[in-house]
Amino acid sequence: MHPRFLGNKLKQTQLPVVMINGARQVGKSTLVKEIFSKTHDYFTLDDPQILSLVRTDPLNFIRYAKNPLIIDEIQRCPDLLLAIKTIVDEKRVSRQFVLTGSVNVLRLQGVQDSLAGRISRHILWPLSQEEIVGRTSPFLEGLFKSEITKGRTDTLTLMESIKKGGYPLAVLAENPLHRLEWLHAYLTQLLEKDIRDLSNIEGLSEIPTILGLLASRVGALVNVNDLSRSLQIPYTTLKRYLSLLEMSYLFCPVQPWFQNIGKRLIKSEKAFLIDTALIESVLHRGIEADSLLFGHVLENFIAMELMKQLSYKSLSARLFHYRTTSGEEVDFVLEAMDGNVVAFEVKGSSQFSQKDAKGLRSLKEQLQNKFKMGIILYQGTQVLPIEENIYAVPLSYLWT
Repeated sequence: MHPRFLGNKLKQTQLPVVMINGARQVGKSTLVKEIFSKTHDYFTLDDPQILSLVRTDPLNFIRYAKNPLIIDEIQRCPDLLLAIKTIVDEKRVSRQFVLTGSVNVLRLQGVQDSLAGRISRHILWPLSQEEIVGRTSPFLEGLFKSEITKGRTDTLTLMESIKKGGYPLAVLAENPLHRLEWLHAYLTQLLEKDIRDLSNIEGLSEIPTILGLLASRVGALVNVNDLSRSLQIPYTTLKRYLSLLEMSYLFCPVQPWFQNIGKRLIKSEKAFLIDTALIESVLHRGIEADSLLFGHVLENFIAMELMKQLSYKSLSARLFHYRTTSGEEVDFVLEAMDGNVVAFEVKGSSQFSQKDAKGLRSLKEQLQNKFKMGIILYQGTQVLPIEENIYAVPLSYLWT
């Protein structure tokens, strides 16, 4: 089994409720059992009998539990969160309830603020490249100190890593056909059951089409009006469907970054899917022969690698993209709590030019000493200086 580095954070939290969200089949149940099984009793709401008991009287179900509880798939009974709040307010005990959910249940109407101040929330993403190789890299943390930690070049396996993605069972599948078979079955389960259960409506036949269009546009700005016209789906309906895909951890948009830096900024999200292996599965075609598509999928790969590392590292930073109305752009901006910034451009080739650093230079000029490092991630094998605090770095340094 691959190590899950989020476990260190889960062990350290002192709040009474620990929530681990994430897509199905990323290993949430396995992780919480590994950490808490000796101290907690485990129940899953995927079990119809347990779900019936919980729905009948959620408060009594947890009030008379002898031990702290792990409750799996909490989204199947959101009312349980209000019962948990009642118990926690009577007596606060660290890690008294460990909850998992394949849906972001806290976005459901009526439960958004039910556990405010009582809950430690975490996302378990599919496996990061660091978890696949079995060790963490100090590269990301070093950039905020204006340092580049030397890594290893690993470009020969980049395409294979992108095609395998990060779902544990897909990574373990040695036969690509078996992997695709698993991915197709996985998507069918999510689209035909989980999302339908979440939405409580029948008319979700458009969801696979929406997901396919998003897969073909990863790395592009999300223009809901444009998508609505292309798909001939009403704007409000499409907004709801996108929200369902995001709540179920298939669609992972990156928010725009903006500060008062004297430029007019575009405030649209950038579209990404949770896993690059899913992109091929949804599009029903390989990415090797299409260099343009490969560039976008590579950007998706790096976006998710950054999200994954931020979820378990001690580094407190958030991921954004940056684009101005005049066309200046940077693929990814990491902003720390103190306002310091590290920025990335992603190149799908082993070559780059000075113009590829244009957005990084612009950001550096605007931010001055808050700009700690600008990185062009490329498929070369050397760290190449472009100017002070702007470098071209091999892609694999991010995880080796």
